[in-house]
Amino acid sequence: MIQSKRFLPALLAAGLLFLPSAVRAHFVWLEPGPAPDGEARLYFGEYPALREGAPLLEKVQRTRVYALDGKTRRELKQARGGDHYRYEGGANAPMVIAHLDYGILEREGTPPFFLRYEAQLLRGDGKPLPLAQVARLSALRTELPLAVAFKPLEGGRLGLEVTLEGKAAQAEVAHAGPGETELRKEKTDPRGRLELPLSGGGWHHFRISAEDGKPVTFEGKEGKFTRTYLSLTFNLQEGPKATAPAAARTAAPDPDAVKALSDAHEARANWGAAFPGFTADAVYSLNGRETRGKITVDPAFKITYDLGDRELENAIRPSFTSLVMHRQGGNPRYQATWRDAATHPLGRAINLNDEYGSWYRVRDRQILQVNRTMGSQRFINNVLENETTKLGFLPRAWTVSYYDNDTNALLRVSTTRVTWAWLGDVFVPATVETVNAHGEGTDVSRLVLSNPRLLK
Repeated sequence: MIQSKRFLPALLAAGLLFLPSAVRAHFVWLEPGPAPDGEARLYFGEYPALREGAPLLEKVQRTRVYALDGKTRRELKQARGGDHYRYEGGANAPMVIAHLDYGILEREGTPPFFLRYEAQLLRGDGKPLPLAQVARLSALRTELPLAVAFKPLEGGRLGLEVTLEGKAAQAEVAHAGPGETELRKEKTDPRGRLELPLSGGGWHHFRISAEDGKPVTFEGKEGKFTRTYLSLTFNLQEGPKATAPAAARTAAPDPDAVKALSDAHEARANWGAAFPGFTADAVYSLNGRETRGKITVDPAFKITYDLGDRELENAIRPSFTSLVMHRQGGNPRYQATWRDAATHPLGRAINLNDEYGSWYRVRDRQILQVNRTMGSQRFINNVLENETTKLGFLPRAWTVSYYDNDTNALLRVSTTRVTWAWLGDVFVPATVETVNAHGEGTDVSRLVLSNPRLLK
Protein backbone atom coordinates (compact mmCIF):
# COMPACT_ATOMS: atom_id res chain seq x y z
CA MET A 1 0.00 0.00 0.00
CA ILE A 2 1.12 3.57 -0.67
CA GLN A 3 1.30 5.48 2.59
CA SER A 4 0.47 9.16 2.21
CA LYS A 5 -1.46 11.88 4.04
CA ARG A 6 -5.01 12.17 2.75
CA PHE A 7 -6.18 15.51 1.43
CA LEU A 8 -9.45 17.27 2.19
CA PRO A 9 -11.64 17.96 -0.82
CA ALA A 10 -11.27 21.49 -2.11
CA LEU A 11 -13.23 21.86 -5.31
CA LEU A 12 -12.34 25.47 -5.80
CA ALA A 13 -14.45 27.79 -7.91
CA ALA A 14 -11.16 29.19 -9.20
CA GLY A 15 -10.29 25.76 -10.54
CA LEU A 16 -6.84 25.72 -8.98
CA LEU A 17 -6.47 22.73 -6.69
CA PHE A 18 -4.69 19.63 -8.02
CA LEU A 19 -3.18 17.45 -5.32
CA PRO A 20 -1.72 13.93 -5.29
CA SER A 21 -3.88 11.47 -3.43
CA ALA A 22 -3.12 7.97 -2.17
CA VAL A 23 -5.14 5.11 -0.79
CA ARG A 24 -4.64 4.27 2.89
CA ALA A 25 -7.99 2.87 4.06
CA HIS A 26 -10.83 0.87 2.55
CA PHE A 27 -14.57 0.64 3.08
CA VAL A 28 -17.51 -1.32 1.69
CA TRP A 29 -19.86 0.48 -0.74
CA LEU A 30 -23.15 -0.65 -2.30
CA GLU A 31 -24.32 0.68 -5.67
CA PRO A 32 -27.00 -0.41 -8.15
CA GLY A 33 -25.99 -2.55 -11.10
CA PRO A 34 -27.20 -2.12 -14.69
CA ALA A 35 -29.41 -5.23 -14.66
CA PRO A 36 -33.19 -4.60 -14.56
CA ASP A 37 -33.76 -7.27 -11.90
CA GLY A 38 -32.53 -5.04 -9.08
CA GLU A 39 -28.90 -6.21 -9.04
CA ALA A 40 -26.69 -4.57 -6.43
CA ARG A 41 -22.90 -4.33 -6.55
CA LEU A 42 -20.49 -4.23 -3.66
CA TYR A 43 -17.17 -2.38 -4.01
CA PHE A 44 -14.20 -2.06 -1.67
CA GLY A 45 -12.28 1.23 -1.60
CA GLU A 46 -11.54 4.41 0.34
CA TYR A 47 -13.86 6.59 -1.73
CA PRO A 48 -16.82 5.65 -3.92
CA ALA A 49 -14.77 6.22 -7.09
CA LEU A 50 -11.72 4.27 -5.83
CA ARG A 51 -12.36 0.55 -6.17
CA GLU A 52 -10.03 -2.33 -5.50
CA GLY A 53 -10.10 -5.60 -7.39
CA ALA A 54 -8.34 -8.81 -6.37
CA PRO A 55 -6.65 -9.49 -4.06
CA LEU A 56 -7.99 -6.71 -1.80
CA LEU A 57 -11.60 -7.34 -2.83
CA GLU A 58 -11.28 -10.87 -1.50
CA LYS A 59 -10.84 -9.43 1.99
CA VAL A 60 -14.57 -8.61 2.04
CA GLN A 61 -15.80 -11.83 0.42
CA ARG A 62 -17.63 -12.79 3.63
CA THR A 63 -19.91 -9.73 3.39
CA ARG A 64 -23.60 -10.69 3.66
CA VAL A 65 -26.08 -8.64 1.63
CA TYR A 66 -29.84 -8.41 2.16
CA ALA A 67 -32.83 -6.88 0.36
CA LEU A 68 -35.32 -5.06 2.61
CA ASP A 69 -38.88 -4.00 1.89
CA GLY A 70 -39.83 -2.79 5.37
CA LYS A 71 -41.39 -6.14 6.33
CA THR A 72 -38.97 -8.86 5.26
CA ARG A 73 -35.21 -9.25 5.09
CA ARG A 74 -34.00 -11.53 2.28
CA GLU A 75 -30.36 -12.55 1.82
CA LEU A 76 -28.99 -12.24 -1.72
CA LYS A 77 -26.58 -14.62 -3.46
CA GLN A 78 -23.08 -13.48 -4.28
CA ALA A 79 -21.28 -13.68 -7.65
CA ARG A 80 -17.85 -12.29 -8.55
CA GLY A 81 -17.46 -9.38 -11.00
CA GLY A 82 -14.25 -7.75 -12.19
CA ASP A 83 -13.75 -5.21 -9.38
CA HIS A 84 -16.92 -5.95 -7.40
CA TYR A 85 -19.24 -8.62 -6.02
CA ARG A 86 -22.64 -8.88 -7.67
CA TYR A 87 -25.86 -9.65 -5.77
CA GLU A 88 -29.00 -10.58 -7.71
CA GLY A 89 -32.60 -11.22 -6.72
CA GLY A 90 -33.33 -7.93 -4.97
CA ALA A 91 -35.87 -6.68 -7.52
CA ASN A 92 -38.47 -4.28 -6.13
CA ALA A 93 -36.68 -4.02 -2.77
CA PRO A 94 -36.42 -0.32 -1.87
CA MET A 95 -33.27 -0.89 0.21
CA VAL A 96 -30.23 -3.17 0.05
CA ILE A 97 -27.91 -3.51 3.06
CA ALA A 98 -24.57 -5.18 3.71
CA HIS A 99 -22.85 -6.36 6.90
CA LEU A 100 -19.34 -7.70 7.56
CA ASP A 101 -17.63 -8.52 10.85
CA TYR A 102 -14.12 -7.93 9.52
CA GLY A 103 -12.08 -8.91 12.58
CA ILE A 104 -9.64 -7.63 15.20
CA LEU A 105 -7.13 -5.07 13.90
CA GLU A 106 -3.86 -4.05 15.49
CA ARG A 107 -2.32 -0.79 14.31
CA GLU A 108 0.60 1.22 15.57
CA GLY A 109 -0.54 3.85 18.06
CA THR A 110 -4.03 2.32 18.45
CA PRO A 111 -5.15 -0.44 20.85
CA PRO A 112 -6.49 -3.61 19.18
CA PHE A 113 -10.08 -3.02 18.03
CA PHE A 114 -12.88 -4.90 16.34
CA LEU A 115 -13.65 -3.59 12.82
CA ARG A 116 -17.17 -3.83 11.42
CA TYR A 117 -18.36 -2.74 7.95
CA GLU A 118 -21.93 -1.87 7.03
CA ALA A 119 -23.47 -0.44 3.87
CA GLN A 120 -26.88 0.76 2.69
CA LEU A 121 -28.24 1.48 -0.78
CA LEU A 122 -31.46 3.52 -0.65
CA ARG A 123 -32.89 2.48 -4.00
CA GLY A 124 -36.64 3.14 -3.79
CA ASP A 125 -38.18 2.26 -7.15
CA GLY A 126 -34.88 2.75 -8.99
CA LYS A 127 -35.59 6.36 -9.96
CA PRO A 128 -34.11 9.52 -8.38
CA LEU A 129 -35.67 9.98 -4.96
CA PRO A 130 -37.28 13.09 -3.49
CA LEU A 131 -35.72 14.09 -0.19
CA ALA A 132 -38.86 13.12 1.72
CA GLN A 133 -38.60 9.55 0.39
CA VAL A 134 -34.92 9.39 1.33
CA ALA A 135 -36.01 10.26 4.86
CA ARG A 136 -38.73 7.57 4.86
CA LEU A 137 -36.35 4.89 3.59
CA SER A 138 -33.72 5.81 6.16
CA ALA A 139 -36.31 5.12 8.87
CA LEU A 140 -36.74 1.47 7.81
CA ARG A 141 -35.53 -1.05 10.38
CA THR A 142 -32.27 -2.59 9.13
CA GLU A 143 -31.07 -4.43 12.27
CA LEU A 144 -27.61 -2.97 11.59
CA PRO A 145 -25.87 -1.71 14.76
CA LEU A 146 -25.05 1.69 13.23
CA ALA A 147 -27.98 3.64 11.79
CA VAL A 148 -28.68 7.10 10.42
CA ALA A 149 -32.07 8.80 10.03
CA PHE A 150 -32.40 11.71 7.58
CA LYS A 151 -34.74 14.68 7.92
CA PRO A 152 -35.47 17.31 5.22
CA LEU A 153 -34.81 20.88 6.38
CA GLU A 154 -35.62 24.26 4.91
CA GLY A 155 -33.45 25.64 2.13
CA GLY A 156 -32.61 22.28 0.59
CA ARG A 157 -30.56 21.24 3.63
CA LEU A 158 -30.44 17.83 5.28
CA GLY A 159 -30.57 16.92 8.95
CA LEU A 160 -29.35 13.56 10.18
CA GLU A 161 -29.27 11.67 13.46
CA VAL A 162 -26.85 8.80 14.13
CA THR A 163 -27.52 5.97 16.57
CA LEU A 164 -25.35 3.02 17.60
CA GLU A 165 -27.12 0.01 19.10
CA GLY A 166 -30.24 2.17 19.35
CA LYS A 167 -28.59 5.00 21.32
CA ALA A 168 -27.51 8.45 20.12
CA ALA A 169 -23.87 8.33 19.01
CA GLN A 170 -21.30 11.01 18.38
CA ALA A 171 -19.91 10.11 14.97
CA GLU A 172 -17.78 11.29 12.08
CA VAL A 173 -19.82 11.91 8.93
CA ALA A 174 -18.10 12.18 5.54
CA HIS A 175 -20.20 13.26 2.55
CA ALA A 176 -19.69 13.70 -1.20
CA GLY A 177 -22.38 15.15 -3.45
CA PRO A 178 -22.88 14.78 -7.21
CA GLY A 179 -19.69 15.40 -9.20
CA GLU A 180 -17.52 15.65 -6.08
CA THR A 181 -14.47 13.41 -6.06
CA GLU A 182 -13.75 13.31 -2.33
CA LEU A 183 -15.66 13.28 0.94
CA ARG A 184 -16.04 16.29 3.25
CA LYS A 185 -15.76 15.34 6.92
CA GLU A 186 -17.97 16.68 9.72
CA LYS A 187 -18.77 15.56 13.27
CA THR A 188 -22.17 15.18 14.90
CA ASP A 189 -22.96 16.75 18.23
CA PRO A 190 -23.14 14.54 21.36
CA ARG A 191 -26.76 13.73 20.47
CA GLY A 192 -25.65 12.32 17.13
CA ARG A 193 -27.14 15.20 15.15
CA LEU A 194 -25.74 17.15 12.21
CA GLU A 195 -27.04 19.50 9.51
CA LEU A 196 -25.52 19.44 6.02
CA PRO A 197 -26.00 21.43 2.82
CA LEU A 198 -27.03 19.41 -0.25
CA SER A 199 -25.57 20.15 -3.68
CA GLY A 200 -28.64 19.22 -5.74
CA GLY A 201 -29.83 16.16 -7.61
CA GLY A 202 -27.64 13.14 -8.31
CA TRP A 203 -25.76 10.49 -6.36
CA HIS A 204 -24.84 11.29 -2.77
CA HIS A 205 -22.36 9.17 -0.80
CA PHE A 206 -22.02 9.13 2.99
CA ARG A 207 -19.51 7.35 5.21
CA ILE A 208 -20.31 7.34 8.92
CA SER A 209 -18.06 5.97 11.67
CA ALA A 210 -18.58 5.50 15.40
CA GLU A 211 -16.99 3.61 18.30
CA ASP A 212 -18.62 1.99 21.34
CA GLY A 213 -15.74 1.82 23.83
CA LYS A 214 -16.63 -1.74 24.95
CA PRO A 215 -14.14 -4.65 25.09
CA VAL A 216 -14.94 -7.41 22.59
CA THR A 217 -13.69 -10.90 21.70
CA PHE A 218 -13.84 -12.15 18.09
CA GLU A 219 -12.44 -15.44 16.78
CA GLY A 220 -10.30 -15.84 19.86
CA LYS A 221 -8.79 -12.34 19.74
CA GLU A 222 -9.57 -9.45 22.06
CA GLY A 223 -10.28 -5.86 21.13
CA LYS A 224 -10.59 -2.80 23.35
CA PHE A 225 -13.55 -1.39 21.41
CA THR A 226 -15.61 -1.78 18.22
CA ARG A 227 -15.26 0.64 15.33
CA THR A 228 -18.13 0.56 12.85
CA TYR A 229 -18.14 2.12 9.38
CA LEU A 230 -21.47 2.61 7.61
CA SER A 231 -21.52 3.72 3.98
CA LEU A 232 -24.81 4.96 2.55
CA THR A 233 -25.71 5.86 -1.05
CA PHE A 234 -28.79 7.34 -2.71
CA ASN A 235 -29.74 9.09 -5.96
CA LEU A 236 -31.44 12.36 -5.06
CA GLN A 237 -34.10 13.94 -7.25
CA GLU A 238 -33.30 17.46 -8.41
CA GLY A 239 -34.80 19.93 -5.98
CA PRO A 240 -34.00 23.09 -4.04
CA LYS A 241 -30.26 23.47 -3.58
CA ALA A 242 -28.87 24.37 -0.21
CA THR A 243 -28.92 28.04 0.65
CA ALA A 244 -26.36 29.86 2.68
CA PRO A 245 -26.83 30.17 6.46
CA ALA A 246 -29.36 32.76 7.56
CA ALA A 247 -26.73 35.32 8.58
CA ALA A 248 -25.15 35.18 5.12
CA ARG A 249 -28.47 35.27 3.25
CA THR A 250 -29.38 38.62 4.83
CA ALA A 251 -26.53 40.36 2.99
CA ALA A 252 -27.70 41.92 -0.28
CA PRO A 253 -25.29 41.34 -3.18
CA ASP A 254 -23.03 44.29 -3.95
CA PRO A 255 -23.04 44.97 -7.73
CA ASP A 256 -19.36 45.96 -7.81
CA ALA A 257 -18.29 42.84 -5.87
CA VAL A 258 -20.44 40.62 -8.09
CA LYS A 259 -18.93 42.21 -11.21
CA ALA A 260 -15.37 41.73 -9.93
CA LEU A 261 -15.98 38.00 -9.38
CA SER A 262 -17.91 37.53 -12.62
CA ASP A 263 -15.19 39.27 -14.64
CA ALA A 264 -12.55 37.01 -13.06
CA HIS A 265 -14.64 33.94 -13.86
CA GLU A 266 -15.07 35.02 -17.50
CA ALA A 267 -11.33 35.70 -17.78
CA ARG A 268 -10.40 32.06 -17.09
CA ALA A 269 -9.57 29.69 -19.95
CA ASN A 270 -12.15 26.89 -20.07
CA TRP A 271 -13.00 24.07 -22.46
CA GLY A 272 -16.73 24.63 -22.76
CA ALA A 273 -19.35 22.77 -24.78
CA ALA A 274 -17.15 22.50 -27.91
CA PHE A 275 -14.44 20.51 -26.12
CA PRO A 276 -13.46 17.61 -28.45
CA GLY A 277 -11.82 15.41 -25.80
CA PHE A 278 -8.26 14.12 -25.91
CA THR A 279 -6.09 11.12 -25.15
CA ALA A 280 -2.41 11.15 -24.20
CA ASP A 281 0.41 8.85 -23.15
CA ALA A 282 0.90 9.16 -19.40
CA VAL A 283 3.69 8.62 -16.89
CA TYR A 284 2.68 9.03 -13.24
CA SER A 285 4.89 8.70 -10.18
CA LEU A 286 4.20 9.07 -6.46
CA ASN A 287 7.08 9.04 -3.98
CA GLY A 288 9.32 7.34 -6.56
CA ARG A 289 6.88 4.61 -7.60
CA GLU A 290 6.09 4.94 -11.31
CA THR A 291 3.58 3.60 -13.82
CA ARG A 292 2.99 4.21 -17.54
CA GLY A 293 -0.02 4.01 -19.81
CA LYS A 294 -2.67 6.31 -21.19
CA ILE A 295 -5.30 8.77 -19.94
CA THR A 296 -8.34 9.75 -22.03
CA VAL A 297 -10.85 12.56 -21.43
CA ASP A 298 -13.86 12.29 -23.74
CA PRO A 299 -16.05 15.22 -25.00
CA ALA A 300 -18.43 14.67 -22.06
CA PHE A 301 -15.44 15.00 -19.67
CA LYS A 302 -15.52 11.31 -18.72
CA ILE A 303 -12.01 10.15 -17.79
CA THR A 304 -10.57 6.72 -18.57
CA TYR A 305 -7.35 5.61 -16.88
CA ASP A 306 -5.21 2.86 -18.39
CA LEU A 307 -2.00 3.02 -16.38
CA GLY A 308 -1.46 -0.66 -15.55
CA ASP A 309 -1.26 -0.06 -11.77
CA ARG A 310 -4.62 0.01 -10.00
CA GLU A 311 -3.31 1.56 -6.81
CA LEU A 312 -1.56 4.42 -8.59
CA GLU A 313 -4.60 4.91 -10.80
CA ASN A 314 -6.67 5.28 -7.63
CA ALA A 315 -4.09 7.69 -6.24
CA ILE A 316 -4.29 10.08 -9.20
CA ARG A 317 -8.03 9.75 -9.87
CA PRO A 318 -9.53 12.35 -7.42
CA SER A 319 -7.04 15.13 -8.23
CA PHE A 320 -7.09 14.67 -12.01
CA THR A 321 -10.90 14.51 -11.96
CA SER A 322 -10.90 17.81 -10.08
CA LEU A 323 -8.57 19.38 -12.63
CA VAL A 324 -10.82 18.32 -15.51
CA MET A 325 -13.99 19.42 -13.74
CA HIS A 326 -12.65 22.90 -13.12
CA ARG A 327 -11.84 23.46 -16.77
CA GLN A 328 -15.42 22.77 -17.86
CA GLY A 329 -16.58 26.32 -17.27
CA GLY A 330 -20.08 27.26 -16.19
CA ASN A 331 -22.12 30.33 -15.29
CA PRO A 332 -22.20 30.77 -11.52
CA ARG A 333 -24.50 33.37 -9.99
CA TYR A 334 -22.60 35.17 -7.28
CA GLN A 335 -24.22 36.72 -4.20
CA ALA A 336 -21.00 38.53 -3.43
CA THR A 337 -20.33 41.41 -1.04
CA TRP A 338 -17.12 43.22 -0.12
CA ARG A 339 -15.55 41.71 2.99
CA ASP A 340 -13.87 44.96 4.06
CA ALA A 341 -12.48 48.17 2.57
CA ALA A 342 -8.81 47.31 3.09
CA THR A 343 -6.37 47.07 0.20
CA HIS A 344 -4.13 44.03 -0.22
CA PRO A 345 -1.38 42.98 -2.67
CA LEU A 346 -3.57 40.04 -3.80
CA GLY A 347 -6.70 42.17 -4.18
CA ARG A 348 -9.62 43.34 -2.09
CA ALA A 349 -11.47 40.61 -0.15
CA ILE A 350 -14.90 39.49 -1.43
CA ASN A 351 -17.38 37.31 0.49
CA LEU A 352 -19.22 34.69 -1.59
CA ASN A 353 -21.87 34.30 1.17
CA ASP A 354 -22.08 30.55 0.66
CA GLU A 355 -22.41 27.68 3.13
CA TYR A 356 -18.62 27.27 3.36
CA GLY A 357 -17.85 30.83 4.43
CA SER A 358 -15.82 31.30 1.25
CA TRP A 359 -14.05 34.54 0.46
CA TYR A 360 -11.70 35.42 -2.41
CA ARG A 361 -9.17 38.05 -3.31
CA VAL A 362 -9.36 39.33 -6.92
CA ARG A 363 -6.84 41.50 -8.75
CA ASP A 364 -6.51 42.27 -12.47
CA ARG A 365 -9.45 39.93 -13.32
CA GLN A 366 -7.69 37.03 -11.58
CA ILE A 367 -8.74 35.12 -8.46
CA LEU A 368 -5.46 35.13 -6.55
CA GLN A 369 -6.59 33.79 -3.18
CA VAL A 370 -9.35 31.42 -2.06
CA ASN A 371 -10.36 30.95 1.59
CA ARG A 372 -12.84 28.21 2.51
CA THR A 373 -13.92 26.07 5.47
CA MET A 374 -14.46 22.35 4.86
CA GLY A 375 -15.66 20.49 7.95
CA SER A 376 -13.16 20.69 10.80
CA GLN A 377 -10.50 22.33 8.63
CA ARG A 378 -10.05 25.43 6.53
CA PHE A 379 -7.66 26.18 3.71
CA ILE A 380 -6.04 29.17 2.02
CA ASN A 381 -5.10 28.81 -1.65
CA ASN A 382 -2.60 31.43 -2.85
CA VAL A 383 -2.03 31.60 -6.61
CA LEU A 384 1.64 32.10 -7.45
CA GLU A 385 1.36 32.32 -11.24
CA ASN A 386 -1.28 32.39 -13.98
CA GLU A 387 -0.45 31.91 -17.66
CA THR A 388 -1.97 34.43 -20.09
CA THR A 389 -3.35 32.64 -23.16
CA LYS A 390 -5.53 33.54 -26.15
CA LEU A 391 -8.52 31.97 -24.34
CA GLY A 392 -7.87 33.47 -20.92
CA PHE A 393 -5.89 32.75 -17.78
CA LEU A 394 -4.66 29.24 -16.97
CA PRO A 395 -3.22 28.35 -13.53
CA ARG A 396 0.52 27.61 -13.51
CA ALA A 397 1.51 27.47 -9.81
CA TRP A 398 -0.22 27.70 -6.43
CA THR A 399 0.15 26.72 -2.80
CA VAL A 400 -2.57 25.49 -0.43
CA SER A 401 -2.27 25.68 3.36
CA TYR A 402 -4.62 23.69 5.62
CA TYR A 403 -5.48 24.69 9.19
CA ASP A 404 -7.41 23.14 12.07
CA ASN A 405 -10.53 25.21 12.76
CA ASP A 406 -10.39 24.84 16.53
CA THR A 407 -6.68 25.48 17.14
CA ASN A 408 -5.65 27.32 13.95
CA ALA A 409 -2.68 24.94 13.82
CA LEU A 410 -1.09 24.52 10.39
CA LEU A 411 -1.69 20.91 9.28
CA ARG A 412 -0.05 20.67 5.85
CA VAL A 413 1.09 22.72 2.88
CA SER A 414 0.89 21.64 -0.76
CA THR A 415 2.56 23.37 -3.71
CA THR A 416 1.64 22.51 -7.30
CA ARG A 417 3.10 23.50 -10.67
CA VAL A 418 1.29 22.82 -13.99
CA THR A 419 2.26 23.27 -17.64
CA TRP A 420 -0.13 23.18 -20.59
CA ALA A 421 0.17 22.12 -24.25
CA TRP A 422 -1.85 23.36 -27.23
CA LEU A 423 -3.40 21.42 -30.09
CA GLY A 424 -4.62 24.25 -32.28
CA ASP A 425 -7.13 26.15 -30.15
CA VAL A 426 -7.46 23.38 -27.55
CA PHE A 427 -5.25 23.32 -24.46
CA VAL A 428 -4.49 20.13 -22.51
CA PRO A 429 -2.42 19.50 -19.36
CA ALA A 430 1.18 18.54 -20.07
CA THR A 431 2.84 18.19 -16.65
CA VAL A 432 1.61 18.39 -13.07
CA GLU A 433 4.07 18.34 -10.17
CA THR A 434 3.05 18.51 -6.50
CA VAL A 435 5.02 18.58 -3.24
CA ASN A 436 2.90 18.02 -0.14
CA ALA A 437 4.47 18.54 3.30
CA HIS A 438 2.69 17.26 6.43
CA GLY A 439 3.34 15.75 9.84
CA GLU A 440 4.16 12.31 8.40
CA GLY A 441 6.72 13.59 5.89
CA THR A 442 6.72 14.87 2.32
CA ASP A 443 4.92 13.37 -0.69
CA VAL A 444 6.06 14.14 -4.22
CA SER A 445 4.01 13.35 -7.31
CA ARG A 446 4.54 13.99 -11.02
CA LEU A 447 2.26 13.41 -14.01
CA VAL A 448 3.61 13.78 -17.55
CA LEU A 449 1.19 13.63 -20.51
CA SER A 450 2.83 13.34 -23.92
CA ASN A 451 1.75 12.79 -27.53
CA PRO A 452 -1.75 14.25 -26.93
CA ARG A 453 -4.37 13.60 -29.63
CA LEU A 454 -7.81 15.18 -29.99
CA LEU A 455 -10.73 12.74 -30.21
CA LYS A 456 -12.62 14.71 -32.84
